[in-house]
Amino acid sequence: RRQQVELVTVIKRGREMDRNSIRNLAVMARSKSAAHFEGAFKGLPVIVCGAGPSLTAALPLLRAAQGRAVIIVADVALRLLVREGIEPDFVATLDMKEATSTFFQGFEIPKKTALVFDPDCYHGTSESFPGPKLSYETAHGLQGWSKAFLGDQGFVDKGTSVAHTAYFFAAFTGADPILLVGVDLCYPAEHSHAEGVQDSVRQKVAEVARKWIMVPGVSGSPVRTVSNFSTYITHFEGAISRTRARVIQTSEIGALIRGAENLSLPAALEKYAPHPLPIAERIRRCFERPPGWNRTAFETLSADLLASLARMQEACAEGGKL
Repeated sequence: RRQQVELVTVIKRGREMDRNSIRNLAVMARSKSAAHFEGAFKGLPVIVCGAGPSLTAALPLLRAAQGRAVIIVADVALRLLVREGIEPDFVATLDMKEATSTFFQGFEIPKKTALVFDPDCYHGTSESFPGPKLSYETAHGLQGWSKAFLGDQGFVDKGTSVAHTAYFFAAFTGADPILLVGVDLCYPAEHSHAEGVQDSVRQKVAEVARKWIMVPGVSGSPVRTVSNFSTYITHFEGAISRTRARVIQTSEIGALIRGAENLSLPAALEKYAPHPLPIAERIRRCFERPPGWNRTAFETLSADLLASLARMQEACAEGGKL
């Protein structure tokens, strides 16, 4: 299923992905690289915050956890957290569609919140984000070409959802443990997402025309999900099997994610994040590191690329005549 999802994404969205990757080169040149954060949170707890229905009950605990754990939130949940007085340390974005930009509109984004953006994400989101930004290298061919002038961006696995993006970045930083909050990946209530999340992504159970898939739940009983959520579950399970850090599933109503320890959020915070930690200082040091931008290399490679395009155009014109 995951292979099908990735293939369909490339077929349907390949042009958008390429256009975004090209436009995002300029943003990446002005941003920090994930390489500056590799291993930076070793020994620190990180909360990866999705937007599932269990997020609603977790909001007061997340508010109290600020400064005790690094908080990385999926873009779709940012507005809700900010409205509840929570200022995440990072917000992750992945989707290449223009509609994603609405997740960042209509409210004031905290100055401390940094954007972690996939090179394929919608370029308008990365271009307009007001705060600090960082990106990374993926398997897309353009990143390999641009490495010569952008410098080492750090390689972060590509997710099938923005929650995966947040998770992979957390793992890249060396965080331990990684707490999953609001990552339900099922329909335990009447909506797919928490109350307060943007209506455009909040599906009602009645609107899901596809057949339900029953999967094991954290509670021990099966829970209902759909094919794309099922793919996300298996993607998390594969990722967790390769992650050295402990991964804690704090949702008590969500789908079972094999390899993750099931522990309620109050118990997890009491066990792994009981006291304030020097989170802001570690983040500040990472952002102070100089960028790897090399203007000379950029000009040389760009000139070579433009010359190649001109030769291709001439060859096509000659072929047309023949």
